[in-house]
Amino acid sequence: MNREEAKRILEIMATADGECVYCARELFIQFIKKFPMFSDLARDVFKRKFNEELEHGNEKEILKHTINKVMKQNKIDVTHTILFGSRARGDFKSESDWDVLVIVRNNLSIKEKMLYSKKVRENLAKLGIDCDLIIKSEKEVESSKEMFGSVIREALKEGMSL
Repeated sequence: MNREEAKRILEIMATADGECVYCARELFIQFIKKFPMFSDLARDVFKRKFNEELEHGNEKEILKHTINKVMKQNKIDVTHTILFGSRARGDFKSESDWDVLVIVRNNLSIKEKMLYSKKVRENLAKLGIDCDLIIKSEKEVESSKEMFGSVIREALKEGMSL
């Protein structure tokens, strides 16, 4: 299925349940689970029809899967993936990004971290997920986990494992 076909299907789905937002939401969620590459289209059509955001609930799974896939392709051993910030606390808005700390066994250069972070963010952006990704080695986490004001300290304190 291409984007144009997906869009036509979504437009039909938006009219299938009349004005029942709850019914349509469930239908759109199922569509996104089957075709995550079209989640941005699904959200756009849903918002146009019902004037509200479509939250489908599997963003955490998508985050973890995408991060693990990119890191595995690059032979990076991920030991922990931690969601933190407003999404972890539950006080987020629909436009809030996803803050993620990825702890790896490997010692990576700043250039490598930037490259892998960019790859993950690009993959997630295609799915309509805005992610702020921090990659740190186990050694880096250990050395800054008690440092006041450290993002790592806050992520470990308030975060949740993905």
